[in-house]
Amino acid sequence: MMKQMTILIAEDDDCHYQLAVRYLRRGGISNKIVRFNNGQDVLDYLDKQLSRDTDEVLPYILLLDIKMPRVSGIEILQRIRSDEKPVIKDMSVIILTSSDNPHDVKYCYNLGCNAYVLKSFEREELVDTVNWFLSRSAQEANCNSRQAV
Repeated sequence: MMKQMTILIAEDDDCHYQLAVRYLRRGGISNKIVRFNNGQDVLDYLDKQLSRDTDEVLPYILLLDIKMPRVSGIEILQRIRSDEKPVIKDMSVIILTSSDNPHDVKYCYNLGCNAYVLKSFEREELVDTVNWFLSRSAQEANCNSRQAV
């Protein structure tokens, strides 16, 4: 049985966080959501929860604001992608930001984000993006479980 993915949301603005959660719920996404108000809390959570000694696929998607207090979203993305453990390094990261600056978009993709969504998003854009990563992860888990048999 596959464990349902948890959606991690790193967003310091209460209104943006509540809007994202409302859109996800109204879009039929019922996964557990864990919120972080600052970048250091994200890193602490990853250290505590995800740095265990295992090669299993992680049941997490990270929605990450670039402009986070204490530790920026850019630094979090860099740390995730440079981690030695594939289970952390390969986590799906969706940037949620108000910046439509082409330099920011290109920079985040070069660092390894999986998607870049503007906070002026429509509900469908956020829900479709998250659903795509949820379904992709479920397909990979099914393939991995078949190979293990």
